[in-house]
Amino acid sequence: MKLSAQFFSLLLAIVFLASCGGGKEGTNTDEGNKDGGKASLGEAATVNTPSGLTLRATPKTDGEQVSLIPNKEAVTILDKNGPGATIGGKSGSWYKVKYKEKEGYVFSAFLKMGSTADKKGGEESAEQKENEFDANKYALPEAEDEGVVAARSGVIIRDQPSTDGNQVLAAPYDSKMKILSFGESGQMCIGGRVGSWYKVKYKEKEGYVFSPFVRTYNGLRNPMYMLVETKSGVTLRDQPTAQGEKIIVAPDAANVEVVEECNILDKTKEKQIEDKTGWWIKVKYKGKTGYVFSGFLKYYSAVAD
Repeated sequence: MKLSAQFFSLLLAIVFLASCGGGKEGTNTDEGNKDGGKASLGEAATVNTPSGLTLRATPKTDGEQVSLIPNKEAVTILDKNGPGATIGGKSGSWYKVKYKEKEGYVFSAFLKMGSTADKKGGEESAEQKENEFDANKYALPEAEDEGVVAARSGVIIRDQPSTDGNQVLAAPYDSKMKILSFGESGQMCIGGRVGSWYKVKYKEKEGYVFSPFVRTYNGLRNPMYMLVETKSGVTLRDQPTAQGEKIIVAPDAANVEVVEECNILDKTKEKQIEDKTGWWIKVKYKGKTGYVFSGFLKYYSAVAD
């Protein structure tokens, strides 16, 4: 009889656990997902600080800088369970996020939950995002030894004039730095852009930045962009040839963002179209990317219109 009572008690316990889902592998209750990183997997957030937000390899302020995320850019939250902290008078915790195929940690107090992207469609989102940024508004250097960051995502300052150099720190868009020397290397192609390395000083630290991502007093007004200089506009095509399929037309005086211009280092790729000499380069206009002939575009000086 005593054995039967024990067996009956054990049977009741098994039934109770089963009703709570405790004995079934892979079962999740609603209560268990209300908080924590798992519940936030894939959730969108937007950077909410004018100077941009540093993506770090580890959840701490001296963690290695992976990238600099511009203000109003969207990130995907992978985990909210990082350590808490107070930074710049703001309390929060470190979130693990994904930004443009890169993963790392950002401080949550500088994020706004939700995405600013247009949810109507991918193409509309890209165009809206492009229109939010005014390529005609930017800070200019005020002295010959001053540089201003022209890359929207900021620049990484390295301890050597090479992409293999260690990261010293990141400088956000439109921030100013002192140029210690120009042309620390020959012309080369990095990230689709042609230029050389500058030695600079920023926030009392010295290092090197790649020249196409910095405005200089006697250099280019807006090196990340070129100006359409033909009344009929230029056609972005899906291939680097006049026979390529038409994508979109950028009108006269429009700014197009340079994506890939490395062809200019190869003289064998120089062409002539309608008495214009140039190369096929890749650009972006209104969220769409394609090839245009550089002979119908121009860079313009930082000291002259």
